[in-house]
Amino acid sequence: MHDKRCDLSTAPSSQLIQLDMDVQQLFTNLKKEAECPLCLETVKDPKTLPCLHSFCLQCIDKHAGYAKRKLKTTIKCPVCQACFQIPEGDTFGSLPTSFHLNRLVDLLALRDGSQEAQRCSSCEENNTATCYCFVCQNFLCKDCFDAHQRLRATRGHRNVLIENLQAQDVEDLMHRPAMCTKKYHENEPLDYYCRDCSVCICHKCSIVSHNRHTLVDLQEAAEEQKMQMTQVFARVKEKLVTVESKISEKTELMKKSEEEICAAEKKVTKTVQEIIRIAKEHETAVKTKLAEIRVTQQRLYAAKIGSDQLLAAQLKSSVECGEGIVQRSIGPEILQAGHAVLGRCEELLTTQDIEVCKPQHVVYCVNMEAMNTVRGLVPGQVFETNTDPSQSSAEGRGLIEAEADTETSFTVTTRDSKGSQCYDEQDQLTVIVRSQKGEEEETKIDDCKNGTYVVRYKLKSVGLRDICVKVNGQPLTGSPWRVMATGHQYKVIHSIRSHGNGPGQFDRPGSIAVNKRNGKIAIADHNRVYLFDREWKYLRTIGDKGLDAKRITFPHSVEFTTSDEVIVIHGEILEPRKMLLFTEHGDFIKVISQHLIDPRSVSVRDDGHMIVCDWGDKSVKVLSPDGTGLVQSFKEPRGFSNPVLAVYHEDKFFVSFVLFNYINVFNNEGLYLYDISKEELCAGKLFFYKKFTIDAFNNLIVCDNNNNRRFQVFSLDGKFVYSFNIEEIKCPSFVDAFEDNKLLICDDKKHVNGQPLTGSPWRVQAIGHQYKAIRSFGSRGTGPGQFKRPGSIAVNKRNGKIAIADYFNRRVQLFDRECKYLKTIGNKGRDAERIKFPLSVEFTTSDEVIIIHGELFISSKMFLFTEKGKFIKAIGQHLSFPRSVSVRDDGHMIVCDWADKSVKVLSPDGTELVQSFKGPHSFRSPTSAVYHEDKFFVLYETYGKVFNNEGLYLYDIGYEEPCDVKVISLEFTIDACNKLIVCDTRDERLHLFSLDGKFVYSFNIEEIKSPSSVAAFEDKLLVCDGKKHVVHVLQ
Repeated sequence: MHDKRCDLSTAPSSQLIQLDMDVQQLFTNLKKEAECPLCLETVKDPKTLPCLHSFCLQCIDKHAGYAKRKLKTTIKCPVCQACFQIPEGDTFGSLPTSFHLNRLVDLLALRDGSQEAQRCSSCEENNTATCYCFVCQNFLCKDCFDAHQRLRATRGHRNVLIENLQAQDVEDLMHRPAMCTKKYHENEPLDYYCRDCSVCICHKCSIVSHNRHTLVDLQEAAEEQKMQMTQVFARVKEKLVTVESKISEKTELMKKSEEEICAAEKKVTKTVQEIIRIAKEHETAVKTKLAEIRVTQQRLYAAKIGSDQLLAAQLKSSVECGEGIVQRSIGPEILQAGHAVLGRCEELLTTQDIEVCKPQHVVYCVNMEAMNTVRGLVPGQVFETNTDPSQSSAEGRGLIEAEADTETSFTVTTRDSKGSQCYDEQDQLTVIVRSQKGEEEETKIDDCKNGTYVVRYKLKSVGLRDICVKVNGQPLTGSPWRVMATGHQYKVIHSIRSHGNGPGQFDRPGSIAVNKRNGKIAIADHNRVYLFDREWKYLRTIGDKGLDAKRITFPHSVEFTTSDEVIVIHGEILEPRKMLLFTEHGDFIKVISQHLIDPRSVSVRDDGHMIVCDWGDKSVKVLSPDGTGLVQSFKEPRGFSNPVLAVYHEDKFFVSFVLFNYINVFNNEGLYLYDISKEELCAGKLFFYKKFTIDAFNNLIVCDNNNNRRFQVFSLDGKFVYSFNIEEIKCPSFVDAFEDNKLLICDDKKHVNGQPLTGSPWRVQAIGHQYKAIRSFGSRGTGPGQFKRPGSIAVNKRNGKIAIADYFNRRVQLFDRECKYLKTIGNKGRDAERIKFPLSVEFTTSDEVIIIHGELFISSKMFLFTEKGKFIKAIGQHLSFPRSVSVRDDGHMIVCDWADKSVKVLSPDGTELVQSFKGPHSFRSPTSAVYHEDKFFVLYETYGKVFNNEGLYLYDIGYEEPCDVKVISLEFTIDACNKLIVCDTRDERLHLFSLDGKFVYSFNIEEIKSPSSVAAFEDKLLVCDGKKHVVHVLQ
């Protein structure tokens, strides 16, 4: 017998046959596969249901009979529960027979030695087969096998004794040719497939029964069918993946639902326990109170009852003694003791009557209203909803930025598990807006009844807020949001032409007053006061005509009375000022001088009383509405300084003083309360005359007319809110609130030449983009996402990733565009690959990370890492002391080298020196350089220089700016508005310059304490704060 390797591609689908498997185990596996699922025996007369599961015909018929007895016309497959109609005759004999199971039954019968299994197909005796010839494809009895071995033609055939079957033999027997089942054709193999009859036939059948039919080779037809089956299987597998995915999703959702139910159970338990705790606390408190009452009453009772009982004993004793004498009736005894007994009894009768101290009635009065409320109050409810909090979302401006005293909103959308918008009126939306101190703000929720909710809130003050949004008790993805609330952002909307002597022109505008009743505006100018209507149309001039005593010279303060008259304080320098009263038409009324020595400013209360700052005795005086009576007078607590301006608001006096860096607040009686705010105003350097007003948002706004040229904003309780400055305003000398949300500001240094028409033209002034802090990330520490003095920032323009040099932690941290921590670079590996103190960081055009680092006073190095943090190489050629690096759009590296004070351009791989140039005179080392619009912008710590594409010097940036505008920074950026932004670490602000070198404006944000570096990011700015160890995001 010759050996034949099994082709594994022909292995049965059950995969039960393995060539190295033990034969006994093999037949055990085959028997298991051939087992009927109903009787658990080897299947007999197997029939296959349309669902492809096979059973014994007798078993499936019994199953159908059982269903018929229950008056059912269908059965369910015992394996997969597929439903089928019971055929007529109540038998499934017409179902197809499994070819595979028949082969398995034949093989198992061979192994069991069944007499009915196989007979010799070579002789007529019908003997039991004892072997099989794989060449002749016949079962042979012992005699035929012996004859088979004697014949030369068959002696070399591969034969196997049934009792010696091996795994390979079983495999081959399973794949032996199928024989025709037609009578007299039993020894003919099936060779063809008749397409007309859809049956497999032998050669004889093709001649006898299927002549002229469409016949194809059996294997060819099988391959075609196999291909169709494979295609269907692919579709079925796809659906299986989908179904299994859905099952997995359903299982996960069920698991999630179970978790929600468990969480709800815990919440119910916690809520009930809390109610019980509150009730127990009430019980304890009431019982404690009752115990106290009991002890008090018993103490009073014990104190009184002793003396009462003593009196009772004395009375009883006297009566008993006297009655004994009387009963004995002995005359001498009665006469002898009678007087004493009567005296004692009279004495006892004259004692004070016992006062019965009735204790107060103690009653526990049940609060029936509260009890009814508790009985009717449902602590919570259970309901089913399609809303999935994990799929629901919140979006809108109110989650990004907010302005104090201004209503802000955002929208919450509820969705189901598939992400589709849905609505359930039982859904509970909870929104909490909480300050950093834990104070909660009021919110309003508008239910749109379609799955969207509009949440509105109005913040009372500036500062960070955390907004927590929950749907059905579950926080939304991204909650809590952190929002920076800023103060109202004032912008210049127009200004009046100035500098001149004509109507409506100014020589030097000073004090401003606004008539709250009709909107008219009075402005003090040189030797006159101008009146304008609310639309800024010039009306008239006051005080420039008439007798000298009625003419105005150098007006210091102007105000409207409640009867629409105009008060003007004026006077020559070094002389006491005078206070005049005019009609609104400019007619002189009188001089108000009684009780005044040297008035300097005036304001009017809502009740008409005049508040005057008098330098003659350094006091604030309150005069009657007609100016004749002195109602009140008070001074600065130490009485050292002259008051500049006093305003009465919400039952308080707000007063500024000469040379003092704060504003005093006094109560209605003139008693000192507190300052606004000594520390803040010192930091702001507010000196000399401090003019202020209270705006529509109840903020106190102070002019800083020193070099800062800005306004400082405080809350009325004395807290610093924020400061702002506007490039167009050069020297703010006076400010006053106007209508709802406007300010009127006098600018001493702004002059525009030209002769305007009366009240015209108006001049609209455009201001730069107003950056606001929208969030911050990071905190002080050494953990992931924490910083110890964050420094250089780089943003990958292709994917939005952010790299931040964490200086004292000696590493660079990567964040995604949402500012979520990703990984750390440079804190692992060999010493030669580790970062010391990172000075500069940048992304290459291939998304690699360049890091310049070094030890203090030691030459720095430039390393290249992958974005995943793997060290690539050191870039040291052509560099001596690299300090900063940036990358051009073409990939070239721009490096500032402190060793030779030059800017060097390296090839994208860092190996070649393409260009090198220095600034004029080369006195300072360049700290950072950026290439933009065919120019090099180079920073030299306190000023910048611009070079053309060849490195030739063009012009300066910031070199000749005002003394307070100084660039104190090592890095800068160019934002989306094409402005060059530089950090000013000294004055805690940022300066903006145009690309042609002109100063635009400065701004600072209260949350930023030490801006050390800045980078542009889309329409935002990233600012590192060295003092707070965080990174701020501005927009």
